[in-house]
Amino acid sequence: MRRRPGYRGPSERRGLESCPHATMVTVPDATHMVLTDQPARVAGIHLKVIAASHSGSGA
Repeated sequence: MRRRPGYRGPSERRGLESCPHATMVTVPDATHMVLTDQPARVAGIHLKVIAASHSGSGA
């Protein structure tokens, strides 16, 4: 079975819904190896989350 991009199964969806402060980010042109496929984009996302947590605005 091939899944469509961005599809989240029921178990993953429930997990995300149980964390109200979680944010799901889709990184374009990345495979399941997002850290090696798009390292600069992942680093940018991490920096935004860190900056938001220090400013108190959330992610």
